[in-house]
Amino acid sequence: MRIKIAPVMAASIQFSDLVGLNFALTAQIRGKLSSERVREALRKVKQKHPLLTARVIADKDGLWYETDDNPMIPLDSIDGDWADALPTELPRRFISKSGPQVRFLLSYNGNCTDLAVILSHMVADGMTGAYVLRDVLYYIAHPDEVVHPLPYVPPLEELLPPQDESQVEPMFGQRPEPSESSTGNGPTAPAPLYVIRWLLTVAQTSALTARTRQENVTIHAALCVAFLSAFHLLNLADSSLHCVSSPVSLRNRLTQPVGEHVGNYINSSVRVNLDFVPPRDFWEMAQEIKVAMARGSADDQIFAPIYAFHEMIQSFAGRSIADVVETNQFQRPRADYDLSISNLGRIEMPADFGDFQLEALYGPVLDSLADETIVGVATAAGKLSCSLVSRPYLLPKATAGQIRDIAMDILASAVGW
Repeated sequence: MRIKIAPVMAASIQFSDLVGLNFALTAQIRGKLSSERVREALRKVKQKHPLLTARVIADKDGLWYETDDNPMIPLDSIDGDWADALPTELPRRFISKSGPQVRFLLSYNGNCTDLAVILSHMVADGMTGAYVLRDVLYYIAHPDEVVHPLPYVPPLEELLPPQDESQVEPMFGQRPEPSESSTGNGPTAPAPLYVIRWLLTVAQTSALTARTRQENVTIHAALCVAFLSAFHLLNLADSSLHCVSSPVSLRNRLTQPVGEHVGNYINSSVRVNLDFVPPRDFWEMAQEIKVAMARGSADDQIFAPIYAFHEMIQSFAGRSIADVVETNQFQRPRADYDLSISNLGRIEMPADFGDFQLEALYGPVLDSLADETIVGVATAAGKLSCSLVSRPYLLPKATAGQIRDIAMDILASAVGW
């Protein structure tokens, strides 16, 4: 079957082929999973999510997804820790004309198995990765389950609410200041990244959940305060910043429900500033973050950057994406915030799969185009996980470890672990 690819999605796919922008989620499993069991499950996931492995073909009418006879989802075995492997694995680009836009990594650590999914962020969001990983684990545990393919759902650009022209603001109106890793014309390879990850216990996660409910704030707001406080205490934040950026899911805010379908259904970010002078109560600041996030997530705010992105894509009509990239129209911008926190929230998936158990779900871990430090957060099997991604010239790895320790100490003090 052929499915027409809408203009903005087509540009995103071409851009991904040239530059690459990938992310990963990792399921840590207690128990040993053979590669054969995983491959059998991937065959069923391929049936359920046909766009995951679709090839992109071109003709005079544009770009099309070809879903028939598409290739299998690749599964590679790696040695060592998945967090050490991702800095090398994430920058590997997907080739849309051959497909697929997804691959898996399998590694063993004693009696545990780590299964990572890597996806192109131009065609999928973090929740896509979570749903796909969940489905793989389900089909491993239920190999005889009948698969029912999900029906096609249009891309984000076809599901946006009617546009209010007053919401559209120019995007990339001024060329961003070049960063240390992005100078000269055309795309340049970003500096190597690193990943550090950690996990709260079930008791810690439960205590955090209970205390945030008691204080009438969100877990996300509490995390924002903890990490910004760590930046502040280490004097890492510029005096004009103290700012956190958070992408927001649009899956429940579109003209048609998209449920658990593959796709990139997020806005770019909501940015919130926090003032630390004079010293303030943790929960007072969390309440401020919660209110600011709600204000920034209102419909008139949340869709504005998406409309602006679409306007920008349309302004390149008649030019190839390669030409746009080579002339530096897509130069990596400098982040105007201290860090980004991408929080998937609580993922609805079981912890017990019979002969194996889900120990933790880590991610999203992103290979970003921007000069930014990103903390990916997910909660599964009753445990909240964090994965911090940055680059040494932006944030030395030792300093990132300090940020982790200080942020968790602040959180522990506020919650009362």
